[in-house]
Amino acid sequence: MKKRLIFSIYYFVFWLLFFQVARLLFVFYQFDNLKELDIILFVKIFVFGLKMDMSFAGYLSAIPFVLLIFSIFIKNISSILIKVYTYLSIIIVSVLFILDIELFRVWGYRLDVSIVKYINSPAEMIASSMSSPLILLIAIFLVQLILFLFIYKHFIHKRLVGINTESFWKASVFIVLTALLIIPIRGGFGLSPMNQSAVCFSNNNFANQAAINYAWNFFDTTIFEGDDKNPYVFMDKDKAESISKELYSHGSSSLSVLKNNRPNIVLIIWESFTAKVLNEKGIVPEFNRLKQEGIFFENMYANGDRSDKGLLAILSAYPTIPGKSLMNKLSKASKLPNISKSLAAENYETAFFYGGDIDFFRLKSYLSYGDFSYIVSEKDFSKSDLNSKWGAHDHIVYKKLEDKITQANKPFFYTFFTLSSHEPYDIPVEPLLKGKDEETMFLNSIHYADNSLGDFISNMKESSIWDNTLFIIVADHGQRLPKNSKYYSPEKFQIPMLWLGGALNIHDTIVKTFGNQTDITNTLLSQMDINSEEFIWSRNLFTNASNDFAYYAFSYGFGLLNDSTTIIYDAQSSSYIEKDGLQSDKYLTMGKAILQTTYQDYYDK
Repeated sequence: MKKRLIFSIYYFVFWLLFFQVARLLFVFYQFDNLKELDIILFVKIFVFGLKMDMSFAGYLSAIPFVLLIFSIFIKNISSILIKVYTYLSIIIVSVLFILDIELFRVWGYRLDVSIVKYINSPAEMIASSMSSPLILLIAIFLVQLILFLFIYKHFIHKRLVGINTESFWKASVFIVLTALLIIPIRGGFGLSPMNQSAVCFSNNNFANQAAINYAWNFFDTTIFEGDDKNPYVFMDKDKAESISKELYSHGSSSLSVLKNNRPNIVLIIWESFTAKVLNEKGIVPEFNRLKQEGIFFENMYANGDRSDKGLLAILSAYPTIPGKSLMNKLSKASKLPNISKSLAAENYETAFFYGGDIDFFRLKSYLSYGDFSYIVSEKDFSKSDLNSKWGAHDHIVYKKLEDKITQANKPFFYTFFTLSSHEPYDIPVEPLLKGKDEETMFLNSIHYADNSLGDFISNMKESSIWDNTLFIIVADHGQRLPKNSKYYSPEKFQIPMLWLGGALNIHDTIVKTFGNQTDITNTLLSQMDINSEEFIWSRNLFTNASNDFAYYAFSYGFGLLNDSTTIIYDAQSSSYIEKDGLQSDKYLTMGKAILQTTYQDYYDK
């Protein structure tokens, strides 16, 4: 009995050691963030993180503890099963750890259920990983795996060697011991069970994120993905709805920018087109030149940080829901309005162009709900054209789009979602900048995409459709590169938007109103005198209304800003990450109302 008790203690402590070492590796892997920490904050990460480590160690220990009960009667089989179970567990949590440290570097939040949506698209998942330091990650994985397999085999499992069968009454001791695991699993004796907020202890958001146990977070978000409870309830429901309704009120246009209200429309959704590149010398000369010919929206912000969220925001005017991918929930996505559907009802021909796998993120199903009558994807290109990790490069798809435009015999709404500036940033031309680091490769891919756009617009200017066509160029989301912006920072979410073409009656104009991707739909449909009431989260950027703001959401938080106030709020720790401006408390209430009502709308669909 003594050996079993010692093994139980050692086994539980083994997992605590595993996760504390993993946390140490995580902190040092995020070197840029490490510089924010003083020694006291550094130590507190491990002290406060221990609570969540104990919770997941409790989960991992439950099966071995149950098998210890059976070992009182059948010792050998139980010992073998514990060993196999533990080895598999070490492998699984080691794989999850490698995913976590790299995804946090790129996305800025700990591993959660959102990674699961990539499993159905392994080719795209592999392509995205090509820009990661794979050799370093593999080395970390192997060292961690071998180290803890060794520790378990030589210092933990040997405690089971030579255990004997015991009398029946001693089984009750281990039944009680197993039952007591509920204490660390729940996080203690409090009324509230373990959750992410339990380990948030600082105003430094990276310190709070580092304290979270990645494995606990992954399985918690996976298991409770279908939970129908809104986790973000800050105020009375009627009050939240009233604030949101006022913020997203539809105003009439104070400016008419179109020569007629039924132009052809080409919407170009540019992968990872961050506003930061506009000031990078020589990177986007074509776009910067075209800015002088159209209407440039200076203060546009993406609603979220991934492509599936950006597409929903642009096409369906649907805000980002933190931690959720509505496109993966087809029962919900099918209920969304779509600008393509609105224009199809006005006798527009609709088409969607993408050089990659149209089933990625279940995109094809979503597009079918939006009444896109013609969809181009990688299957529509020859094998020789599929020379990108993701599919066909931008200049090839632009040619397919040009051919379709020249064949159109009625007003059209064509959308092109680019891909060449996606990780791993492979391009089919000689790069502008020398270097193989991630930032240089990203800037080179943006430069190539800019040249492809410039060539396309030049060809369109020479065609007969130019005079009656509106081109809208906007990003699907921003980017942490260049300069490695923090995952919650406004500069990561700021994106360019340009309206261009012969259909415009004004040119060389800058719109300073703060807006989001969700506002594109209402702004465009209002110019066309088409009803846009079903797009409830969309505002008209050409109105004189006072609700001038941009809102974006990231994992467990949001940002809200205009030219006088900026707030960034972490809903996990219920604290500001950043705040600037005299109206920060007012904006916090506004942001909370938006988060609460959008989340509730997601669950109600």
